[in-house]
Amino acid sequence: MNKKLLVVIGVLLVIIGVTAYLNSDNLNEKKRLQKDAIVVLKMGDKEVKYTMDDVTSVKEEEFKANLKTNGKEPIEYTYSGVELNKLIEKAGFNTDTKDTVITQSVDGYTIALSLEEVKKPSNVYVVYKREGEGLGTKEDGGKGPYMTIIREDKFSQRRCKYLTIVEIK
Repeated sequence: MNKKLLVVIGVLLVIIGVTAYLNSDNLNEKKRLQKDAIVVLKMGDKEVKYTMDDVTSVKEEEFKANLKTNGKEPIEYTYSGVELNKLIEKAGFNTDTKDTVITQSVDGYTIALSLEEVKKPSNVYVVYKREGEGLGTKEDGGKGPYMTIIREDKFSQRRCKYLTIVEIK
């Protein structure tokens, strides 16, 4: 009985080790994207990388949204950013047969959004400033350099901090 348990534990440890090794390149790539302030939009085999200059070249908007974290009272902040849908349009993606947008952060956190809510005017934003200041990176205690905010989400609970990849499916 104990030998079988040890074998199972050993096999699981090998699987975990192999998976961690295979994902280390992906994590390193996401960290590089974050460090260089690049957000990647993907659809099928097409990929478009936007630098901060590319993102800010789209019509910047300033808006207010509430943020509620860790059981604290919500705080209203002023954000600066661009509508995610405008970045998708700029990429030239034909989304007619798509219905989902997946946002991914540097640490692997993902949020699924319907394409319908992304296309809704003045709703889903890629932000890069809060109260006029850059969002910073995870390593320096920030929440960026990019983060998604869904304005119709009353307390911004479905935000994606440390945004690096947006995939349309």
